[in-house]
Amino acid sequence: DILRYKLIAFAISGFFAGLAGAFSAHYLRLINPGDLAPHITIFAVAMAVIGGTSTIIGPALAAIIIHGLMEYLKVLGAVYSLMAVGAVLILFVIFL
Repeated sequence: DILRYKLIAFAISGFFAGLAGAFSAHYLRLINPGDLAPHITIFAVAMAVIGGTSTIIGPALAAIIIHGLMEYLKVLGAVYSLMAVGAVLILFVIFL
């Protein structure tokens, strides 16, 4: 039953994500909403889309590319670097 296995996988991943968040908050002794800003989620989605979800090396290479692009464009400001990542993400979605 595919639905059952997907539900079990979702529950297990949610459990480990919650456990990681609890350990992180305990270790840092601080819970700050800025640590989970929307741009962090956008970067994670961009890495998965650009690198592909069928391999392990693809998202790792995408993370290197996106991080390098962000560091290169840091001199322009945060707004332009976010726009550049969005443009790269849009181009990959259009051409893939």
